[in-house]
Amino acid sequence: MHYIVFDLEWNSVKSPKDGKYINEIIEIGACAMDARFKKTQLFHQPVKPVISKKLNKYVRELTHITEDELKNAEDFKTAINTFADWCRRIDKDCVFLSWSNTDLHVLLENYITFFQLRDIPFMQKYCDLQKYSMQFINNDSNQQISLSSAADYFEIDTDQFSLHRACDDSMICAQILKLTYQKKQFGAHVIKVKETDYYERLLFKPYYITDLNDPAIDQKEFIVSCPACKTTMNKISSIKMHDKAFHAIFKCKTCNKKYGLTVRFKKTFDSIVVTRAVKGITPKQKKINVKQ
Repeated sequence: MHYIVFDLEWNSVKSPKDGKYINEIIEIGACAMDARFKKTQLFHQPVKPVISKKLNKYVRELTHITEDELKNAEDFKTAINTFADWCRRIDKDCVFLSWSNTDLHVLLENYITFFQLRDIPFMQKYCDLQKYSMQFINNDSNQQISLSSAADYFEIDTDQFSLHRACDDSMICAQILKLTYQKKQFGAHVIKVKETDYYERLLFKPYYITDLNDPAIDQKEFIVSCPACKTTMNKISSIKMHDKAFHAIFKCKTCNKKYGLTVRFKKTFDSIVVTRAVKGITPKQKKINVKQ
């Protein structure tokens, strides 16, 4: 068993072809480790951008990568095939890791853009190292932390590395894996991406349903009981859409009070998440003009 920890750097640019933003990969780095977590090989490959040769200011300042550094590099198609061949020579059945699945998402995004593929052909198993290692980090907020913060937590000396450079970040990740590895816990986080819907889940973007006639909407959500007496109220207005939510006004025939319903339907990969609120409507007071 081998482990390949990879890291990517990318440049966020707007594609003139479809008018959408893409995170175009500009550097690939990886650290290969054997079953005893001994570093065996390193991979580093700058990638020449083709959608936009100009790096945005944030990327230049964060990574210190320059346009000159990339102008003679391989394009993504060539670079990723070189990386895939390198990975296969190490172990065709290795476990790939990255610090959060953002790098995997970006890699998949580039595969879609340049190869029209919705999977990564050379990858069989994947583990989100950030998600896995968080169980060993005492973090009261329960929020995911950055790679540099994790390195500090595990007392890894980062002075010898250039943070936000792909190869160096992959080596830091490799040290974290070595320090935290526990067979049972780790195995629970390894995903066989070819045998699951993992890629589709990764690509799916949750959205709010804004069509009242969408069959995914449960119309029972528009049946409202009076908060005071629990009587089913009458809808006295049409259902309107505003701010990705459906709104309607109801009146209780028993209490003679009016209430406003706000309900949102969010489509996730597995289900519809319903957020619902019923609030009383206060009658508007008439203005009284007082003569001075």
